Amino acid sequence: MVVVNVVGLGSEQSGLDQRNTSLRPADLLCIDGLRVSLKTSGGSVAIIDDVGFTVRAGETVGVVGESGCGKTTTALAVVGLLPKNTRIDGGSVTFAGQDLTAMKESGLQRVRGAEIGFVSQQPSISLNPAFRVGWQIAEAVRTHMKVPRSEARRRAVELLGLVRLPNPAGSHDVTPTSSREAWPSA
Repeated sequence: MVVVNVVGLGSEQSGLDQRNTSLRPADLLCIDGLRVSLKTSGGSVAIIDDVGFTVRAGETVGVVGESGCGKTTTALAVVGLLPKNTRIDGGSVTFAGQDLTAMKESGLQRVRGAEIGFVSQQPSISLNPAFRVGWQIAEAVRTHMKVPRSEARRRAVELLGLVRLPNPAGSHDVTPTSSREAWPSA
């Protein structure tokens, strides 16, 4: 079972509510009746069935459950990053008034990373180990802010500093899987 606790300014904690997920003006994200299936050699298998919850602006949501219960698959479905052998079979994902399940990939690319995102609990898949850390951050900056490479690199170094890496400029040029010795110190 997936449990969602919503904590916001002045709000009480609440659990997963699959009955009342209609979009209200202050709702930022509304997932209603989400169904996802996995294509196998034996046919299609439902792996997410009738998930629904609402996140209002300013709230923080934690999705908690046993390993394999569908937390990551739900998050990937929300941001349109499901693996090729899975698909959304029903329900809706509405973010800032836009139905993400009805968007084409080009529309999702404009929203993803700029307005909504997914950070995996597995750091090994958060950044591509084949590319330098700074390049990956700068690429996201360039995609969403439409700035030249030099400005994107400057912003990437700034962002690395905001997460308190000891040498942001030096950290820009290493890969996520570089040995500890390769990561620059202050």
